[in-house]
Amino acid sequence: MNNLQDRYLNDAHKYDAHFIVAMVEGASTVVSALGIWPVVMRSQHSSGTGSLRERARMILAPETPRAMMAKHDAAGYSSPCSSQFSPEEMHAKLHHENNFDYIRLFAALQVLIFHSIYHLGIESPFWTNILSPFAGVPIFFVTSGFLITASYERKPTLLSYAHNRVLRIFPGLWACLAVTAAVVLYLGYEVWSVAGVQWFVLQLCAVIYTPKFLSGFGFGSYNGSLWTIPVELQFYATVPVLSYVVARTRRKDLTLAVALVFFLGLAVIIRGIAPSVMGIYDTTETLAGKLLRYCFFSHYYLFLIGALCWYLRLETTKILAGAAWAWLIVLAATHVVFRDATPIAVVVRQGVLAMFTLAVAHSYVRVNLLRGQDISYGVYLYHGLILNLVIEFGGGGDARWLYGVLGASLVAGWLSWALVEKRMRSRKFREGFRHA
Repeated sequence: MNNLQDRYLNDAHKYDAHFIVAMVEGASTVVSALGIWPVVMRSQHSSGTGSLRERARMILAPETPRAMMAKHDAAGYSSPCSSQFSPEEMHAKLHHENNFDYIRLFAALQVLIFHSIYHLGIESPFWTNILSPFAGVPIFFVTSGFLITASYERKPTLLSYAHNRVLRIFPGLWACLAVTAAVVLYLGYEVWSVAGVQWFVLQLCAVIYTPKFLSGFGFGSYNGSLWTIPVELQFYATVPVLSYVVARTRRKDLTLAVALVFFLGLAVIIRGIAPSVMGIYDTTETLAGKLLRYCFFSHYYLFLIGALCWYLRLETTKILAGAAWAWLIVLAATHVVFRDATPIAVVVRQGVLAMFTLAVAHSYVRVNLLRGQDISYGVYLYHGLILNLVIEFGGGGDARWLYGVLGASLVAGWLSWALVEKRMRSRKFREGFRHA
């Protein structure tokens, strides 16, 4: 089954980080105290017993983000939420931290693990059962919807947007393609033929397909995961259009809701026509099925959920902020109620998974242990090639190969980040959200 996003500015005002933590984790007394204290201490209006009472009240009964903003503005405080900022600037300042780095890495590893189990022909290790409800590709799509929309709205110029999106996708992809071409050429495949040159040029343009001369390489698809890249590029093209529509509507919530309902319905219809869009291959995938799987509108409801949550600022509300456990319970319930592989069941489960993903991104935010090493894209790009090489040389049938593919892909992902992606990151126009 085929399953598939720059660091926030981390040198903002010192009290911003505390203030963000307090809002995201308002249910935690200790963290709320750490978050509010610097803001109160830095305010020239905080003094005497009144400020002490105020701190105690905030600690014992933390306010929602919106209530904090209103109170600080009304008091005339100079804070990260002050009305001196536009709503968009305030929105950006309140969300310099999240868990998206962890989420993307998890999604890439989830895809890797289940691809490996399937193509290596091994029994699923017991610990993989807990991973199956958290499909990697829907996680990538909803994450893109949130972060890419935020990226464009932060700096809504087509030139900077296109420049950053190209640098995000293509350098890593081109490096992977170069390595792939060198490997299959060394193994004797006809890369230097007319068909080979045509294939390589089209891959550089993200027109992903497996040519006939590579049908015998590995498991028959030179890198099956790459089908999501043209889908992501189509998503990117819709963002300026969506922004234009939202900016010119009086009720953006209603407009986005109607659009979401439309694309949810369309997703159900498409999956009824072409089950391969859901990853169900009872027969050989038809050309129509493959085209539908490659078209953005088959998956756009996931991207749109992310965009809707950003436009409506849901991560500043209890709908998402600190709500990971609540959405996990809902997700578990949907897997009980909608357990079949019908189009409606799949779309409902993935829609709830999308909301759970965004809730996790804005719940229990801690220090980022990855320290800016975003290896998820590299892991995603190279695991297919590594898996093919294992099968090409007769590997498979043994669970130990799974761990070998996992380790090699992590190394390849780190090399891709260190040698290619990190260098390209420095050439991007500055944006607010991490690794958008």
